[in-house]
Formats: sequence, C-alpha cells, structure tokens
Amino acid sequence: MTTSGARVKVGAVQAAWDQVSILRSGDNQGAWPELTKRIAAATAIHGTGELLRGTAFPIGGALEQIGAGRAGSQQIAEKFTKTLMDKVVQWAAVLEPSDLPMVRRVVTVTFAGRDPVAWRDQAGPVPDSEPRAMTCALALIADFVDRVDGPGACERALIRPRRPRRPRAELRRNCCNSSSCPFTLLPADGPPVSVRPRPS
Repeated sequence: MTTSGARVKVGAVQAAWDQVSILRSGDNQGAWPELTKRIAAATAIHGTGELLRGTAFPIGGALEQIGAGRAGSQQIAEKFTKTLMDKVVQWAAVLEPSDLPMVRRVVTVTFAGRDPVAWRDQAGPVPDSEPRAMTCALALIADFVDRVDGPGACERALIRPRRPRRPRAELRRNCCNSSSCPFTLLPADGPPVSVRPRPS
C-alpha cells in the first residue's frame, strides 16, 4: 500500500486492523483466536516498526474520511484532536503515557495534510509500546467514523477500498457548532464509546 510519500506492507496494515477489531469487539470474542494468530505472524514477519507504520497508514486514511488535509480541516483539527486524546488517555492500562505525544503529533500532521507514515519515519526510533497507543487511537477514530457514516464504513474505506469519497459536508459544518457537533458521539467524559481494551 502507498501513501502520498511512503510504502507500507499490506500485511502490517491488516495486522493493525486486526488489533483494532479485537479492541472494538467487546465481549464478542469468537474471532479473537484467528485474529491473534494473524497479528503474531505479521509481527514476526514485519517487526514492531513496520507494524507501527501499518497503524499510522489507516489513521491517516480514517482522518481523511472526516476531512483531514482538505480546505477548512484546521477548523475541526484542534477540537477533534483534544477529544481523541482525552479518550486515548483512558486506555492507561494498555498503553504507555510516554507514547501519547507521538500519537498527538501523528494526528496533527495528518490534519495539516502531511503523510503520517512518512512523517513518523523521520521522527525517530519506535518504542515497542508505541503501536499499542496508535492502535487505541485508530480504534477510537474508526468508532467515530462508523457512528457518523454507518457501521463498517471505516473498514470498507481503508481495508476494502471502493471509489474515492468526499468527506461529509455536514460533518465539517457541525464540527464548528458545539450545540450540534458530532463529537457528542465521542463524549469528552466517561468511558470510551463501544471500545474496550482486551481483558488481561
């Protein structure tokens, strides 16, 4: 798979999405054994660094679905990023706080229209824990996209692409209006919406 400036292994992207699927599955654990097996195989083949790149790639794609990198996207960038990071912090049991600034930067550069994979490649070594933090962020972004565009919308666009689609115009409008902003679908307080960490 290719972003605007970087190539990413397809297996790493699929492994990243498999991890997201586990996080979003809640108590429906029927697919976990197969997903876990695929994740382990991909990690062994590609390594932590490529798995992180495979996570940054769909983060970029999912954010593009809500208008990142397009004219006017900076109007929603600050609010979306703050809301997202407030939710990611609640996953302290499965991530390292030291990885959160990098997650924020990846989201920020994507809204600025830059390639998140190419940017992360230049941002230094990848800690073993960082893919977990990026996966939590991707799970929350995907949950938001699906609540706006319908169940499965994020996966269809990222993993099984169809025709290129424009972000919903009403989404960009409402993000500037606190009374009707779709961020109410990702509340600032309380537990993450329909996203649960895998039990230890």
